[in-house]
Amino acid sequence: MLQINFSFRGAETIEALKEKHFVFQNNKVPVIEKDNRTLIQKSKTISPELKQRLENLDGILYLSRVSGKYGNIHLLTNKATCLDGIERLGYIRGNRDTIQFVEYPRGKNAHYSSFYPLVKELLLANGFKEKSNGFYISANQIDLFVGVINRFIKERDIQNYQPVIDSRIDTMIIDSKKYFFNVLYWDEQKRQQEGELMNISKPGQEFINIKNSIQMLAEICRNAKEEKDLQIIASYINEIRKRLDILESITQREAKQLEEYRALFEE
Repeated sequence: MLQINFSFRGAETIEALKEKHFVFQNNKVPVIEKDNRTLIQKSKTISPELKQRLENLDGILYLSRVSGKYGNIHLLTNKATCLDGIERLGYIRGNRDTIQFVEYPRGKNAHYSSFYPLVKELLLANGFKEKSNGFYISANQIDLFVGVINRFIKERDIQNYQPVIDSRIDTMIIDSKKYFFNVLYWDEQKRQQEGELMNISKPGQEFINIKNSIQMLAEICRNAKEEKDLQIIASYINEIRKRLDILESITQREAKQLEEYRALFEE
């Protein structure tokens, strides 16, 4: 079993990391639930419209401060107890009417987010484009972004993950002294076990993806602020329903033809 020492101070030499794994745990800066929505409105880097919609994020939002002013957002899971990379999904930077979602902030904190690779994979699967090691998300994509993140947060609440030590080494200056830390990422245990997903047929896996997409659409509906947003979503659902009706008709016809084809060889 992988032995990891979660600590505020790491190894004093890189060689020491070969004997024991050290992962930075910033227990000097605890995070609590109330850090969430009450402070986001104070952000000076995110537009008022986007702040209102980002309030629908289910995870813990910890706002960074520069010269006493609130700014960008550390996005953490509900299991986070302190401000570090262990339970962080990524970092949200405000840029007028858009946001940039990156792995970690510049500065003294951990230079990685342990869940970022899994979140990145989910964002790419839902049509977001990565550029310059991050995602630039426009105002019309915010609700979809929130839906994707909330879906992952819920999975984190119930899913077990396997710790994976990366080859990179993180460094930190603490009380004028340099310390070395391992970089930790999380991976889904079901992938490590090679079982659950490997035994699902391709149509079965695609059906699971469809159900997940429907769940995400429900999240977007729940987070809608105005009636016009719901009307737009309703028109999308209506269009999807029409296409599903056509698809059902085709599959039924194809199934009947397949039965007739098989009957030819059974006689």
